[in-house]
Amino acid sequence: MAMAVRIPVFYYFQSDSGDDNRHPNVFEVFLSNENELNFQTLLSQFPLRQTGNFHWRFRKTIPGRSGYVWQDMKTDTSTGLKTSIPRYGGNIFAKILRLDSLSCSKVPLTLRRLDRRKLGITKKQGDLQTPESNGPRSNYSSLDTNTTTHTNSRHPRVVASKNKNQNQNQKSLGASLNSKDELLDLLSGGEPGTSSKATESVSMSMATSSPMLRSSQVVDELPAHMKGASAEVRASARIQMRQQKDIEAQRAKVLEKSAREAEEANQQNSRAIVAKTLGPSLQKWSCPDGTTKNIRALLGTLHTVLWEGANWKPVSVLVRPNDVKIAYRKAMLVVHPDKIKKASPEIQYIGQHIFESLNNQYKLFADREMK
Repeated sequence: MAMAVRIPVFYYFQSDSGDDNRHPNVFEVFLSNENELNFQTLLSQFPLRQTGNFHWRFRKTIPGRSGYVWQDMKTDTSTGLKTSIPRYGGNIFAKILRLDSLSCSKVPLTLRRLDRRKLGITKKQGDLQTPESNGPRSNYSSLDTNTTTHTNSRHPRVVASKNKNQNQNQKSLGASLNSKDELLDLLSGGEPGTSSKATESVSMSMATSSPMLRSSQVVDELPAHMKGASAEVRASARIQMRQQKDIEAQRAKVLEKSAREAEEANQQNSRAIVAKTLGPSLQKWSCPDGTTKNIRALLGTLHTVLWEGANWKPVSVLVRPNDVKIAYRKAMLVVHPDKIKKASPEIQYIGQHIFESLNNQYKLFADREMK
């Protein structure tokens, strides 16, 4: 006795949400012989055949080529019902369209209240009336439908008001630019009113709508005798004037850089001369005979190398570590680079040498006696 053949049929509904070709449904057709499979046999065993009218399309291999096409099946003739089922890769794939769902029907609407505080909308903005109605504001401010629609997180009334203002500005801009001269004046940065009243109104509306233009006034660069020239001449003159300004700005930067480099060179020369003059005496104070003095010796003889007028009193008692610490901090207030950065090159050189010598010896002193 021959065994029954079970043939799986993969399908999905085009008009049903949640159905697609990536997640198909499946049912099995039971036959005594695989050759008995045709469209009529498949329809007789389709589980949902009593729920409505359907249009079937089957995936079919393209002979001699890769890929597939969808073959429509006819159900209105006996010939169409006896048509064999096309296959793709040895399997049967179908997509089904519910013909009953093609009739027009009303889309159900769901009303949902929006929280004005979460949307950042003030009570005054929320009380705005829509252009279509002069009545009181409804308690519901948005509609949710089952259809795919574009949504905006901003309040719909505020968006509508903004779009209306933008459309009005665009209409006024298009109506104001009535000539080529007005357009060239506007694009070249002319002063409002140089060509006509229309250009003035356009420029003023742009200035009030743009934050960048509101922060500064638009001033025409052209001299008075150029006001009567054509738009092309005025635009060319403005471009030349701006190019000249750019050249002058670059020249000023070059001169500033040259002056700064010359000043640095003069300072280096001054430091070299001062080092040649004062270097030996300072070296003798910090390292006589090649031996570096300790912190007590440096602080005790500091008054011999300081410049005239320095705020420093000679110290003689530096026995206790705390006495050394206090004298060192007082010396730092005199020779610190921040204290003498506006002094003469000689004072700066002396202060720098003393500052480094005292710092080096105080670190050694702190390691030995302050711990």
